[in-house]
Parts: sequence; C-alpha cells; structure tokens
Amino acid sequence: MLYAISAFFIWSLFPLYFKMLDHVSPLEVTVQRLIWAFTAMAIFFLYRRQWGWLRKIKDNPKMLLTFVCSAAILSLNWGVSVWATHNGHLVEASLGYFMTPLISVCFGCFLLKEQLRLWQKIAIVLALAGVAWITWRSGTLPWVGLTLGVSFGVYGLLRKTAPLGGLEGQAVEILLSMPFAVIVAAYMIKTQTSVFIQGGWDTRAMLIILGPVATLPLILFAEGARRIPLSLLGVLQYITPTMQLLTGVFILNEAFNQDRLVGFIMIWMALTVYSVDGLWEMRKKSLLSK
Repeated sequence: MLYAISAFFIWSLFPLYFKMLDHVSPLEVTVQRLIWAFTAMAIFFLYRRQWGWLRKIKDNPKMLLTFVCSAAILSLNWGVSVWATHNGHLVEASLGYFMTPLISVCFGCFLLKEQLRLWQKIAIVLALAGVAWITWRSGTLPWVGLTLGVSFGVYGLLRKTAPLGGLEGQAVEILLSMPFAVIVAAYMIKTQTSVFIQGGWDTRAMLIILGPVATLPLILFAEGARRIPLSLLGVLQYITPTMQLLTGVFILNEAFNQDRLVGFIMIWMALTVYSVDGLWEMRKKSLLSK
C-alpha cells in the first residue's frame, strides 16, 4: 500500500511542479519531460541489465504498432495536463481523472463486448448526468477533463492488449516518442525559442529533474500493483484527482462554484456506486471460491 500511495501522492504534486515552470511552454515541458524520462529509464535499465523485452517488440510488429499508438496517446495526455495547469484548468483536469475508471468500463462494454452489471450502468448514467449538468450550467463542454479521461481510458485499453510489463511498456512508449521530442527540441533551439537553452540554470535543473521525477512514481506504482489487490489499487487511485482538485481550489484559487460542485457530486456518487459494486463482486467471487 505504501508503494501505491507514494506513487499517487507524487503524481498529485505534479501540477505544483508544472506551475513553477509556467514560464516554459506546455509543449517544451512535455518534450523535455520525454527526453529526461528517457535518460532516467535508460540509466535504470542499464543498471538492471534488463533488455529481453526489446526482442519481444522487435519480433512482434502488431505489438509495436500498439505501442506507437499508446505513445502518441500518452504524449497527448501529458501535454494537455501541463496545459491545464498553466491555464487555470486543474479542477477540470481532476474531473477527467475521476471519470477515467467509468470511461474504461464503457470501452470494455463497447469495444471488448464485456457485460455491464446493473450498478455499473447506474454509475455511468450518473457520471453522464454530471458532465451534462456542468456543460449546461457553464455553457461549454468540459473538454480538458474529457480529453484527459478519454485519452487515459484509451491508453489503458491499449496497454491491456499489449503483453508487456508496466515499466518496460513505459520505456518503449518513451523510446518511440523520442524522434518527435528531438525534432521539436531541435526546432526550438534553431529558432531560439527554447527556454531550456535561453533560460537560467534553475529552469534547466527543474526540467532535467522532471525526468526521474516522472519515472519514480511509475516504479513505485509497478511495485505496489504487484503486491496489493486490484480492487484496493482502484480505490487508492482517487488520491491523485482528489489532491489535484484541492490544489486547484485552495492553492491555485481556481473557480469552484455551486454549479460545478453539483456536477462533481454526481460524478463522486457514480464513483461510489462503481467502487462498492466492484468490491461486492470481488467479495462474492472470493466466497464462491472457498
């Protein structure tokens, strides 16, 4: 539990770290995050001498294509999350991560032909009602939250179909994203728009540290996921959006009026129904297996 809680806690602090880099464009933050995460992971795997997973990718073109897609989705998710923090949409971003489990259930139903239980259907209807309420009262679709939620749901679906460990899969995705990151970084250097080159050493240090900082929670998450039940892991994952919501409201002073609160309450009710139903189903299966 300590491994998993530490991972979710570190992820919840990312917006504050990104806020300290608000003088750097979201695109450059994302690019530098990819470059230095790749560096950190390369050092990690060199130390562990684990390279067998590269042969699996080389010998399986279908798996490679899956990881090309997941790498693109992950880069989009990272970029939007940084943009949301820079532009005062952290509360809306937390909405997306609250909705991710329910979006994943929808993907499982429509794409993997999984059967939904009654209470799962009720949870999805409640979540849709919450999004519809926020859209109606604000006059705009909460596209930041929906983009983050849907992209992470698609990412989870792609990773579900790719038989590779969490860390190894993340390393492949970052490796596949490197051409894009290098091209963008080179263009910024050539046009003298790179804050990493033009800025001070404090900015460079923060962007370099972002690599291992982004890698550490992945390692902690992988270790925690191996040791605790999936149902418990699913409940613990709400630490991140909860803390991001509190950070957005109480530290970054983002708007959180009564209309938005009503929409969030509907989504929290949906998550409660979904979580209780999942725990009850696991308990029934456990009792039947005894």
